[in-house]
Amino acid sequence: MDLFRKMIDELHSDYAFKHDLLRNYTMELIHMGMKLQPAELSPTHSNAASRISVLFSDLLERQFLSNRHGNR
Repeated sequence: MDLFRKMIDELHSDYAFKHDLLRNYTMELIHMGMKLQPAELSPTHSNAASRISVLFSDLLERQFLSNRHGNR
């Protein structure tokens, strides 16, 4: 793939901000991979209370997951 070649060439260059550029190339690879997966349909909620409840549960789950791994 051409992007991998660009990454290797940049890694061996003297460019002062090559790590920033490599990070951007990595993000481009991630987005290319995400395009390969079909988009998930967002869940439909019958009302605002249902939507808020689901969002709150998701936030709690992420908070406890990051605490479990020692990330804050």
